[in-house]
Amino acid sequence: MEGDIRPAASKAGRAPGRPEGPSVRIGGPRWWKPGGVFSKPLLANPQFRQVYVGKVRKILDEVFTEDVYFKIIDALAASLMEDVMIRAEVRGQDPEGGKRQLAQSVESLKTYLTRRREFLLSQHELKR
Repeated sequence: MEGDIRPAASKAGRAPGRPEGPSVRIGGPRWWKPGGVFSKPLLANPQFRQVYVGKVRKILDEVFTEDVYFKIIDALAASLMEDVMIRAEVRGQDPEGGKRQLAQSVESLKTYLTRRREFLLSQHELKR
């Protein structure tokens, strides 16, 4: 919303050689972006914000969960496995390497989901 400030990068997330300090706003979450023409005024409206935060909390409780999404991700990976192996073979690569790369991508998606949920649930407006 209006006046929002880019979250600072943690030391663990800062690239080597990047400057430190309170005035430096380099780094931080890649997903962050300043509010837009519509989002800034909408999220600054207390009534709208209350409804919005309630909907986000409901989604976090019922939909954007490991129980729901891990099953979807695993099913998608299983349906792609044969194609991944064929594609690797056509490119002259090891089909087993294609399987490993898919497995790494699956783990990356699961890690993202878990960490994004943790971040959102740590926000003071979403805590219960």
